[in-house]
Amino acid sequence: MMHLAEIDISETKDRCDPNYFVFHKELLNFRQPGVKIFELGELVKNIFRGKSPGREGYVDEGVLVLKSVNIGNYFLEKARFSYAKEGFYQKNKKFNPKDEEIILTSTGEGTIGRAIIFLPQIYGIDKCLITEKVTILRNIDRQKISPYYLLAFLWSKYGKLQLEMYSRGSTGRTELYPKDIAKVVILVPEWNIQKEIEELVKKAHQKKKLADEK
Repeated sequence: MMHLAEIDISETKDRCDPNYFVFHKELLNFRQPGVKIFELGELVKNIFRGKSPGREGYVDEGVLVLKSVNIGNYFLEKARFSYAKEGFYQKNKKFNPKDEEIILTSTGEGTIGRAIIFLPQIYGIDKCLITEKVTILRNIDRQKISPYYLLAFLWSKYGKLQLEMYSRGSTGRTELYPKDIAKVVILVPEWNIQKEIEELVKKAHQKKKLADEK
């Protein structure tokens, strides 16, 4: 079946692949009672990448640095940790994720767009930094969306497909930029449904914590 999407010529300044425009328009035109349509940039005030200390800035002991390898499909991966000097951390505290912020991988073919929610009480990590290969979603509008529901949507096929489609670059060097993440279309249901999903995500993290403690 052929799918068509009418677009303005100004929309093609960054890209011209038809699959992207058809899927994007279909989501924007989605209609179901109780479901609101937003672009992610309307729900999250700040979307930005982290900062790497550089090869010389890593140390054997210091402030934890979260790289893309530490961002799993659903949870933080506590392996292959790296560390930065305290001085670097003090100058770059804005790159320390805060409680219930979403962080996602933004480089790498096949691994791009993996998202987790940062929960210090679950992971036992508070003071840390993220590198430039990881993106923070900060200041989520909680009047419109639960951060846990937003995470679950990014996990869904609709979220994953969009993040993959928004990646740019050649094979092996793909990038997912904040300006493109902001365009991801989010389908937001009523609060009772969001809260049900939020509780499920919270329970999954509690079970993960208990499993890690065994």
